[in-house]
Amino acid sequence: MTSPTEEIRRNAIQICEEILKCSVQNKNSYFLLVEKLVEHQEEVILDAGQLPIVFMNSVDFKKANVMLKNEIVNTLLALTYDSKVPSYLKAGILKILSQINSIEIFEKTSRVALAILQKNYEELNQSESSIILNNIQRFEKSIAKGLKKIIISQSS
Repeated sequence: MTSPTEEIRRNAIQICEEILKCSVQNKNSYFLLVEKLVEHQEEVILDAGQLPIVFMNSVDFKKANVMLKNEIVNTLLALTYDSKVPSYLKAGILKILSQINSIEIFEKTSRVALAILQKNYEELNQSESSIILNNIQRFEKSIAKGLKKIIISQSS
């Protein structure tokens, strides 16, 4: 769904609709996430850049759903650590999660970026570059303050 090609995003939404038809009995976090993406398919199909915003707005941040939100985010982040998951999927997942930022998520995404950089490639592919860029863009004022607190507490 993060593809710049509208037809690919449209096909991805159709696949999601088929998944929803098959998975009615099992309403786990994936099901609920897919359901929300299908509800907002027009935004996603028109502009891939809307996907992180749709994701952020779809995952209800009220206390009743904090566990569900954490489960979805942690499940998606876990996929980015899996060496069997291709880098283009990892890049897409991190793009979806780009609107959610905390020191904990920054630490996790930094591990993914560091693993890419430690492979000593002469050249990064587009997906790997996207992962590195995503992580750099996460480093903002609140993250810097959080890291400063961690460093100060560790040096005490």
